[in-house]
Amino acid sequence: ALVSYLEHGINVNPDWVSKRLKDASSDIVFLDNAHRVGLVPKHFKAFPLGPPFLLSRRLYGIEQQSDAQGTLAFPVHSSQTRSIDFDWRRYAESLSQLPDFMQPVTACVYWLDILKGRHHVFEEFGIDVITNGHILDPEFTIHCNRNISRFKYLTGNKVSSSAFYGLDMKVPFFLHGHRHELKPSD
Repeated sequence: ALVSYLEHGINVNPDWVSKRLKDASSDIVFLDNAHRVGLVPKHFKAFPLGPPFLLSRRLYGIEQQSDAQGTLAFPVHSSQTRSIDFDWRRYAESLSQLPDFMQPVTACVYWLDILKGRHHVFEEFGIDVITNGHILDPEFTIHCNRNISRFKYLTGNKVSSSAFYGLDMKVPFFLHGHRHELKPSD
């Protein structure tokens, strides 16, 4: 048996390795970067594969489209264990007021936040809403990369993994929005 641990986001917690691998029955571990390989206990054989989002973008030849326009906004999102709390209405309104050359704005809302109805506030301000789909969809990385490729700019109210995926595709990212807080999931 092999263990593969490939995160889509950025994890700066050095304890994740010991927690994730404490019950592993394999002696071979695949990870998404060389830094994490260095955190694996020595009794494992660890190998870096590379970030799955960047690998999938290159595998499928996804680049920013020549007719890209507007701005794709990635609001900070909830997770299965944490709910995000910020003024969604204020954020949507501020996106609707970005300069004309950054319009139209589209919000890419995480599937859990759509289930919570948080996408409706964007629609109230005339902002289209899309999603990358469910995180367990085998084509999730492809959906994300294809969504990014359609836009001239990316933004978010937090620097998140989407910023790095866009920058890898040479799509400029800018931070825009208000403070947010994490709380236990509702």
